[in-house]
Amino acid sequence: MQNKEEIYCLDLTFTDELFENEQKDFHSHLVLRDNEIELQILFDPKIRFGYIFENWVNLIGDSNKIGKHIKVNSKFSNQNILKIDFEESEIKTFTIGGNRREGNKEYISINLSTIKIYWKPNNELINTSLFYLNKAGFNFVKSYYPAISFNNDKFEINRYNGKEGFYSHKSIEFRPEFDWITTQNNIDNNKVIIIKKPLIKINHLEEISEKEVLDYANDICKISSFFYI
Repeated sequence: MQNKEEIYCLDLTFTDELFENEQKDFHSHLVLRDNEIELQILFDPKIRFGYIFENWVNLIGDSNKIGKHIKVNSKFSNQNILKIDFEESEIKTFTIGGNRREGNKEYISINLSTIKIYWKPNNELINTSLFYLNKAGFNFVKSYYPAISFNNDKFEINRYNGKEGFYSHKSIEFRPEFDWITTQNNIDNNKVIIIKKPLIKINHLEEISEKEVLDYANDICKISSFFYI
């Protein structure tokens, strides 16, 4: 089964003086997969942008800190996005050449360490943070749920008895959950696939900073890792 992709369009500008190219603005795609963040920068094949980018990387000492050298346009194809932040993003690897194409454009592929996406507030999730886990985290969350049942023409998603509530920790409460995602769900297909994505849901019982939320999430994951592999 292939990993589900999330693709977001954005326009970015190279602001570094050492980026020696007449064109500074590029349309790009941010592609999110399980355990992978890919930035695809599209360009006209005539400008040989791949080699220009590679030379620029070799010229500057902190080229892996790509967020320091680009500016992102605030208009996004997904109108629920307020901001895409590359400030903490580091280049893990990048690939040029290989005839990577999107329509009449080519693109270079950059694998990033992290990315922040700021969404418009959801009233149902105010004072709530969701942290999606990797495949190892699935073993943690699955112990809270039996298999999906089908009763009276309805799907039922339940938790095991005694595991319905939240755990309290300082100024938060949390519990492991599944995000239920459907694929191939259309009128022309007789099959629907339901994917269970593990996450930690944290409710803020009082106003706390983003760093505090991240610290709590890391603590929860570290403690959980002692019990599940």
